[in-house]
Amino acid sequence: FRGLAEKLDHFLFLGVNVLHMLPHYPSPMVDDGYDVSDYLNVRSDFGTLEDFTYFAACAHEAGIRIIIDLVLNHTSIEHEWFKGRREFYLWSKTGKEFDGAPNPFRHLKPSNWIYHSQSGEYYFSTFYPEQADLNWFNPAVFDEFTKIMDFWVDLGADGFRLDAASHIIKKEGTASKHLPETHAVLRRLRE
Repeated sequence: FRGLAEKLDHFLFLGVNVLHMLPHYPSPMVDDGYDVSDYLNVRSDFGTLEDFTYFAACAHEAGIRIIIDLVLNHTSIEHEWFKGRREFYLWSKTGKEFDGAPNPFRHLKPSNWIYHSQSGEYYFSTFYPEQADLNWFNPAVFDEFTKIMDFWVDLGADGFRLDAASHIIKKEGTASKHLPETHAVLRRLRE
């Protein structure tokens, strides 16, 4: 982030007034940082929280806004929530639910349900097996994300790109994509 702050003149020369930052959070990097293990920090190869704040302040001074990626659908299985807040995720004893949901990574996993040997149950994963999908029917998940958004706004983020937003709600008997409940969550986040 410090190096990027030094290059803002180049963006101004190009006429750029908004920068979209790809996931910059700590991550095991299974999916280029979209497997977030900590939403409230910066991956060490990008710097520190202080470096992000400095970059955002410099960008704002130059008239450039900052949009950051916010991964809503899933976290890394290395995230503390997966280890200690089981109710934040979708679990099954059979791994048979939501059979209409897309499985875009069929070449990596035959099903969206991944067996978790420690619990003897399955967790739902739309994308890589190391990314467990969040349970957006749990109000605490929404509350955590509003805290995360407030945290980054306080550090200088001007907006968010919501990654995989169309997938956040899983509902039996549907394709679990673009559901009315999804739009309701997104409207509430926007508020």
